[in-house]
Order: sequence, then structure tokens, then C-alpha cells
Amino acid sequence: ANGRVLGLSVGDRYPVITAQAAFDRLQSQPIAMPEICMLRKDGKPGCASIPRPRITGAHLGLMPDVDGTRPVLVPAWLFTVAGSADPIAQLAIEPSFLAAPPTPRPLPLNGGGVAPGPPVTAAPMSPR
Repeated sequence: ANGRVLGLSVGDRYPVITAQAAFDRLQSQPIAMPEICMLRKDGKPGCASIPRPRITGAHLGLMPDVDGTRPVLVPAWLFTVAGSADPIAQLAIEPSFLAAPPTPRPLPLNGGGVAPGPPVTAAPMSPR
């Protein structure tokens, strides 16, 4: 993104977690799966495992977030990754100071929601 950020002000102060604690939280998060799978190097069927990025360093910085409906910059550990110019950001605020995320609400079945379809049954196909 580019542009200007106007009207910045210092907000509340919160304790931050260590880089190791942020790294541990990062490691516990799921890895995004690509829509296609990589072939296994051993030639066996199925998809190859997706390697975790190799972290080479960390420094404390800021990342964008949202507080209710307003954008904010929050402290984050920025992890450098081998082979990438872009760091991976992990929130650095002590978790006890964070509100629980909102509970997702299901879409209504009318007014833009999608109604469930009929049950689907599957049967094996006979070989040709």
C-alpha cells in the first residue's frame, strides 16, 4: 500500500511478549494451503508436505490492525524469512490484554445467505 497516514496519536500502552513467545505462537498457527499441491519428490501419489518458512531474525516493529472499526498500528515482532524480502508479522501484545475475537455469526438464510441444499449421497463407480 502507499499513501499517507493522517491524524496519528499515541494510544494506550501494553506490555509485549518476547520474540521467543511470539515465535512459538507463530509456529502453532496453521500454514495456508495452496490451491494446487506440489508433487512428492519420491514419486508416490499425494501431495508433498509444505515446509515451514526458515526464520532468520526478528525485530520489534509495528503492524496494522483494527480496533473495532478504526485502523490502528500495534506492536509486532517482525520475523525475517530466508529467501523473502517481506517479514512475517506476529502481534506482540501480551495476550491477557487482548479482547476475545468476535464470535462469527451464520449468514441468514434469506437476505443474501445461501440455503443448504439437499443431502448428497455417494456411491463408488464401477470400473470401465
